[in-house]
Amino acid sequence: MSRTKRIVAILPLALLLIVITPNWWSSPQDHSPTPVVLGFLLVLCLLLYLVRFSILELLAVMMITTPALFLIFHALCGSTIVEAYLLVARCALALSLYFLASSLIDTPAHKATGSILRVLVALVIPFLWTFVFMEQHILFTLFLTVVAGLLWIYRRSSKNRG
Repeated sequence: MSRTKRIVAILPLALLLIVITPNWWSSPQDHSPTPVVLGFLLVLCLLLYLVRFSILELLAVMMITTPALFLIFHALCGSTIVEAYLLVARCALALSLYFLASSLIDTPAHKATGSILRVLVALVIPFLWTFVFMEQHILFTLFLTVVAGLLWIYRRSSKNRG
């Protein structure tokens, strides 16, 4: 994808993030982390769907957004340092799960079906992660991501073997 198309895809999603997370300018510790996590994951999952980053580009995006996300959770939401680190780790696990799920869905034989499923996964994972898995223990979310990763590795190795 060209640089112009990437910028055109990023700008509306940045505006979506500003709209979803209200009152960025209010005093610290006024917000629940739920809309921040939902907005962040929704925007990044849709961005990953539209732009189709490689794994290295995804790591670069996560390295850029991680300090900002930590500061938002710590300063804006009033989370302790440990809670902010855990929320950032959960967001990274959600993005990893989305990347693995979209890689598992991506099949060249059924392009239209794969595209629809990738859009649904990009919309479902942030809502599911925010409203269901945020209440679970972090080991459960880590286990879910590891299982998806093992399934992805198995599928890739079976494709390579024939």
